[in-house]
Amino acid sequence: MNRTLCAVIMVAAGTLAHGGTAPLGTELVTSGLARPLYVTHAPGDFDRIFIVEQRSGSTGRIRIFDLNTNTLLPTPFLSVSVSTGSEQGLLGMAFHPDYANNGK
Repeated sequence: MNRTLCAVIMVAAGTLAHGGTAPLGTELVTSGLARPLYVTHAPGDFDRIFIVEQRSGSTGRIRIFDLNTNTLLPTPFLSVSVSTGSEQGLLGMAFHPDYANNGK
């Protein structure tokens, strides 16, 4: 499996809003991740994206990519032991809808 994260640039949303016909594309954001499978941002936080890694064994990890510096932070946001069963580890994450105010 290629261990490089390619984020899809969602120009379609902007394109639809403006009535243009710009094509979708990909952009290499970072590399060195172990089985990245989910990317999101926290409500109200547009400076960072959170990347879920489905690591081998029984550990799942969430990494932070800083959009201001274009760097993958070395310290994980969260590292958890998971009982994998047939799901094969950590699969996603969610933030509280009021995360921007309560930080939870």
